[in-house]
Amino acid sequence: MYVEGEYKQRYNSDEMEFRVQNVRLLETIGEEKTQSVTLKIPVEKISAEFIEQIEKLCTVHKGKHTLRMELIDYQNKEKLPFTSMAKKVTVGNEFIAAMEVLGVECGVN
Repeated sequence: MYVEGEYKQRYNSDEMEFRVQNVRLLETIGEEKTQSVTLKIPVEKISAEFIEQIEKLCTVHKGKHTLRMELIDYQNKEKLPFTSMAKKVTVGNEFIAAMEVLGVECGVN
């Protein structure tokens, strides 16, 4: 749970109090506060099948979060960043877990 409130001095008293103003589930907060996800993809993993799997996951998890990718060449110590203009996803536990199964690290922004 995510609790928002105000901590202040009580009226006509030296005591402090916390007044709850809003309570939400953490899952909801994560989706609201997240703006984008960055997929860190090793260049060795890229194949037609891999791209098809990524495409399918993006379709299944279509949403409002910006999809970014970093193609990483660990051997030459280089990376190339991309931002998808056509695809947006919903970043949730299922999406991140599916990417991890593919061997893709996710960074949530």
